[in-house]
Amino acid sequence: MKTLDQPMPRVFASQIEACAWLSDQLPADCQSASLLDLAALWRARASLLASYGDIVATKLTTRIDAHAASGLTGALAQLGCGGRVRARNDLTSAISSGLTGPNLLLDNPCKTRSLINLAKRHSVAMTTFDNETEAARLAEQWPGVSALLLVRPEGADSLGDATLGAEPGTVASVLAAAKSFGLNVVGVSVVDCAVGAAGVLESARVAISVGRLLGHRMSLLDIGTNSFLTAELNYQLFEFIVDNKIDALMTDSTDALLSRSIVLATRLVAKQRIEDDAENGNSNKGDWRCTVGDSAFGGFSGWRLQVGIDNVSMSVAAPELLGVVRSASDYCDAAASVESDGGGNVWMYGVTDSTEDRLGCLRQFGLDCDIGDWLLWSGLGAQDSRAARKANGLAEPEFRCFLQSGREPTAPIGSGGSAKASSSAPAVRSRCRTRHSSSCCYSETVSINASSVGSGEQSSTADREICSVMLS
Repeated sequence: MKTLDQPMPRVFASQIEACAWLSDQLPADCQSASLLDLAALWRARASLLASYGDIVATKLTTRIDAHAASGLTGALAQLGCGGRVRARNDLTSAISSGLTGPNLLLDNPCKTRSLINLAKRHSVAMTTFDNETEAARLAEQWPGVSALLLVRPEGADSLGDATLGAEPGTVASVLAAAKSFGLNVVGVSVVDCAVGAAGVLESARVAISVGRLLGHRMSLLDIGTNSFLTAELNYQLFEFIVDNKIDALMTDSTDALLSRSIVLATRLVAKQRIEDDAENGNSNKGDWRCTVGDSAFGGFSGWRLQVGIDNVSMSVAAPELLGVVRSASDYCDAAASVESDGGGNVWMYGVTDSTEDRLGCLRQFGLDCDIGDWLLWSGLGAQDSRAARKANGLAEPEFRCFLQSGREPTAPIGSGGSAKASSSAPAVRSRCRTRHSSSCCYSETVSINASSVGSGEQSSTADREICSVMLS
């Protein structure tokens, strides 16, 4: 495996060619799931360049925490992705993974002196602030740093998804104080929230207008993960950039993006397998099903999205996640329903008539999978959900993508246990990337369990086919 020693080409003859290029360039410790993530990153990066590259500098960032997988983070860095860190351990992890200080945003408006000193030692050049006290601290302890005013859109606090950021009524006073302290305010950063495109952009517009009246540059717009939370924002963003003379755009590649690549691969691999079976006259095609599940709750008892020949179902057994499935049913077609078995399990089930639209009852769960992003990350990966997991002593979720033929492993693949199977069971090829700490275990796995997949060279080809199918 080679490391990425050159910028990614901007144009490929096809998406499959792009995937092949990524496969050859990946660092050795990046496994199959990482390849899917990087392919999705390439699509997002290409989309940003195509949409805004001619009028504004674009920068994708990825959120780094203390337990981030260094292989994936390093590969993202070499693909030109910046990083967002909030705490001391996050910053150390980012630097050790290959990200450099100038490519990092210290996204923490309440920094301690020791954190500021550490950031300065690593040449971090940009940070956020949201109050007058923080502005004074930055001007005194970190002169010359480029600062972004972190703003909270009106209504975000009522949703429980924003506790940081300057409120609309305090933006002017905070910016005025920053000017008096001599702080170099270069732009605005919008708190990740769910107030919609209008709220996100209006909060940014107000901050930019007020800042420029006070003499601040205000030429950089950071919208975090908001760009992936609503397709509506993407339609309005171009006009906003032009009208407000924005020179640089930052947007987050993590959360929605990295989960989307797993979901999308699951859907398309299942679809491809079903079509192959149909072409080959396989009488067992009804046995094929593709599952995305969470083994953190023990086997597949936590949650599971299962795609079959003519249906899709979702189950959740964790008490704090029951509302996720019920809420998701609002996005389903009329054919979908939500049922409870009385034992704590809630099922969302829908039937589709179209072979080509296996996930029709979840609408655009693939390439335009707003519902997929919402379901996996607002429901299973959002901060409030993680807090609930931590409070209950639960591990971080494990996203799993695998194909099987009427058989489930008795132990989670890659969990440290063994999958007991009879001698007639298909061979399993599992490639895992795991991170451990005293309180959590997180792994991403892409594996294939099918009679047509053997080991060695055949399995390597199958791994490549996953990504080729995903990008076709």
